[in-house]
Amino acid sequence: LALGSQYVPAEEVEAWWLPLAKDLTYTCHEMYRRTESGLAPEISSFGQTMNAQSRHYRLRPETLESLFYMFRVTGNETYREWSWDIFQAINKHTRTNYGFAAVEDVDTVPVSLRDSEETFMGAETLKYALLVHLPPEALPLDRFVLNTEAHPVLIDGTIANS
Repeated sequence: LALGSQYVPAEEVEAWWLPLAKDLTYTCHEMYRRTESGLAPEISSFGQTMNAQSRHYRLRPETLESLFYMFRVTGNETYREWSWDIFQAINKHTRTNYGFAAVEDVDTVPVSLRDSEETFMGAETLKYALLVHLPPEALPLDRFVLNTEAHPVLIDGTIANS
């Protein structure tokens, strides 16, 4: 939604895209902020309140990815600050001698670690935690697209005939 609000032709953009993107990103951040460890539960439910349904944490990248794009689209430093807070919680609670580990319960500190590190931790989670803090000219989004593993791919401006 955020990228669409910036890169889709103006006459096709709908006014609700960016406000909804901001609200969704805020909710993702709150899932981290509201726990004892500062790490988000794997599954939450939403009703009158937001409740953790499964309290483990698998080092997922999606919130950091959203914060990266929201910062790039809006320029709002709050998204960088939230990213830094999440990175600090990851580093504090999940770092091991040889990498990082998943967490059993995000609301119990000190956390109990699982002997598990998903490949997306290095490919995406840490990459988005870094990218949000780089100057935009280091990876201009009008020249690069990030694939599903957050690898930058140069946009060459040509369209293949198929």
